[in-house]
Amino acid sequence: MSQSDWNRIEAYKQSIIDGKAIADIWGTNDVLAEYERSSPREQLNEDDAKQILKNVQRYKDSDYGINWGVIDAHIDMYIDKRKEKQNA
Repeated sequence: MSQSDWNRIEAYKQSIIDGKAIADIWGTNDVLAEYERSSPREQLNEDDAKQILKNVQRYKDSDYGINWGVIDAHIDMYIDKRKEKQNA
């Protein structure tokens, strides 16, 4: 997360407390739990989950938001890219 992202969160802090804004937090534990739930095909670790979250943030689409389907799709893309690198 960049400093400007953090500054934006800090700017909304009081609005969230006052109920004027909402925030939803997704963590590596969510990524790993979704992966385990969706029939794991290979091992993912904390560093993998961090990279997947970075990809979710980088490529997020405000029309769809972040949900389990989005996280699952990014897990699949991450694993596919890793396999391509291993086979190259």
